[in-house]
Amino acid sequence: PTSTHLTLARLTSGCTTQVRFVKIGLNCGRTRDGCPVKIERIGAYDTAAIFSEQDGEERLMQFYHTLLESQAEALNADSIRAGSMLRAYEIFDLGGIRWSQVNFATLRFARSMLG
Repeated sequence: PTSTHLTLARLTSGCTTQVRFVKIGLNCGRTRDGCPVKIERIGAYDTAAIFSEQDGEERLMQFYHTLLESQAEALNADSIRAGSMLRAYEIFDLGGIRWSQVNFATLRFARSMLG
């Protein structure tokens, strides 16, 4: 890949610690037309732990970019096998979200991910 982000296979140990704090279901199923479904349980994230670690915000960004890159590579491979362009669907489950999770670090992260 030409991206500057690491592939999941090459994640640094500092980045893999982020997995402890997020609740993401990859490949939770497929839509009727064969597209993969991803579920993010935002309300279950331990944002306090993420942002309290040294370089936590930066490491979360690296983790998430790497996750998205890996998903894109898998989706491209699935599309080639299917012979048509597939889409991915993401469900953001806000159940259990707390006001303490809505802070400037979280908003910066969301803003950077949404472009």
